[in-house]
Amino acid sequence: MRDGDRRSGMRPSEKAAAGSSRTDDFRRESKQIRQFSLLDQVSWAARRRQSLLDRRLAPEGLNLARFQMLAIIRRTPGCAMSALADDLAMDRTTLTRNMDHLTARGLVERRAAPRDRRKVSLELSAAGKTACERAAKIVAQEDARLLEGLDPADLGSAARTLERLLASLASAGAAPSINPANGGSNRRRAP
Repeated sequence: MRDGDRRSGMRPSEKAAAGSSRTDDFRRESKQIRQFSLLDQVSWAARRRQSLLDRRLAPEGLNLARFQMLAIIRRTPGCAMSALADDLAMDRTTLTRNMDHLTARGLVERRAAPRDRRKVSLELSAAGKTACERAAKIVAQEDARLLEGLDPADLGSAARTLERLLASLASAGAAPSINPANGGSNRRRAP
């Protein structure tokens, strides 16, 4: 035995067997990590995309959450704050803080709902429509850049899988069901 082998107290054949065992353990753990981390990877990708888009939207005075609010209000004029919170899976406090910002900038108008004066309906102002259009172009450009080079069939498969995941989360009570065919909103589009 060489000095290094004497110090470890293992013969070369024992070291090889131990190394193989560690490699097998690593492979098993790696496979388990891959199996159980899909949702983590989706979450990490979403957070990184949000960070990127927040930086790109900052010159417009927006971030991704505020743009998404504008986009939903544009698709569903007159929607209620509670419906917007459900669509975005956002708590009411965060939604109100963001809505206060959009209202102060003159992008969103809050109006008493015609049938129930206690409720507020939301409408985009002309400035809000313009801001939403500019932000939508930025988001579309960045998303196209991020997805560039990916196989369209893989993207379609991933989209279908995520739709099923969202439906599963909704049935588990985690969030309302989101209707991708309606641009992500639960409600009908305005005519």
